Amino acid sequence: MVSRKTKCLLVVFALTVMILTSAVSSVFMKEAKAQETTTTKLQIEPSDITVGVLGQDLPSPVTTINVTVTNVINMSSWQIKVYFDQSIISFEDSPFAVRPAPASDIFGGFASDKYWFLSFVGTDIGSTRRYLQIGGFLLAGETGVLPSVNGSGVLAQIKFRGISSGSSYLNFSRPYGIDTYLWNTTSDVTRIPIPADLVDAKVNVLGNGLSIVIQPEMFEIGDATNITGVIFPRQNTSIPIKISYRSNDTTEWKELATVQTDRFDINETYYVTGYACTWKPDTEGLYFVKAEGGGFVSQEKSVTVNPSSKPPPPNLWLLYGPPAGFAGAVVGVAFFWDRRRRHSNRMILP
Repeated sequence: MVSRKTKCLLVVFALTVMILTSAVSSVFMKEAKAQETTTTKLQIEPSDITVGVLGQDLPSPVTTINVTVTNVINMSSWQIKVYFDQSIISFEDSPFAVRPAPASDIFGGFASDKYWFLSFVGTDIGSTRRYLQIGGFLLAGETGVLPSVNGSGVLAQIKFRGISSGSSYLNFSRPYGIDTYLWNTTSDVTRIPIPADLVDAKVNVLGNGLSIVIQPEMFEIGDATNITGVIFPRQNTSIPIKISYRSNDTTEWKELATVQTDRFDINETYYVTGYACTWKPDTEGLYFVKAEGGGFVSQEKSVTVNPSSKPPPPNLWLLYGPPAGFAGAVVGVAFFWDRRRRHSNRMILP
């Protein structure tokens, strides 16, 4: 017959086994779930890059960056549309986009006659926004079966030059799935792309020239924005900088202000020559702003002035008019009544 102490030990042992089994199962389930939900990533690498050298003329030498994909499954084709600031960087070198070396190319195992690669630079209809369009598509073999690839690798290499001091975005088009997408072997039927996260990039260009920064670039009517910039090579003497603007519906530039550059000390040994100006537009709309001086012309920057979201000031007439009118009417009636009473020799009862 089993003793009471033995029974208690058996119960404790059973509970311990249940707890350990549950914990181990939870760990494995979490690991399996993490593997199942690994996110595919489409990005431009490096995501933040600086080209050019302060004190040297532009354009900068050709720089190459990669468009990569990570953790993709069953991909048979891809396409990207990337917007950039054409006043800062240029993709004029031909071809500006090429297939990477086979060792890093995610489609490196396919010969050129089995893989269609295309690229061009365009402008949105009805807009001045410039973009890159690049794509790659695997071709079905003699069996008619469309091949696909898994894993991570480089989709394309992009070559560009810095042409003006400043910063340019490299932003994927959105929403994902329209002009930018990754497709698998069934997307041709379902039109549903492979889910993916998009990682944009930025290019900083240094060199001789005149920069311009507007902050904020979008604000409401009645508010002001700050316009600043620096000139390279640095100057010890003051230089006049002319700041001009134009509206989106005209090509005529109007002078906003002419300011003098000043020396701004960064530390004991380094300084920059810069300028500053404040602008408060009179009307709403889309504007373009540029700066000229020292033999340089800055890139054009866009400014959007929106309608005011603040409540309008109260209408004083609507606020005070009715009470004032009522008070005036009471005074007028009282005055008329008093005159009538005085010109009569009888009591006028109310």
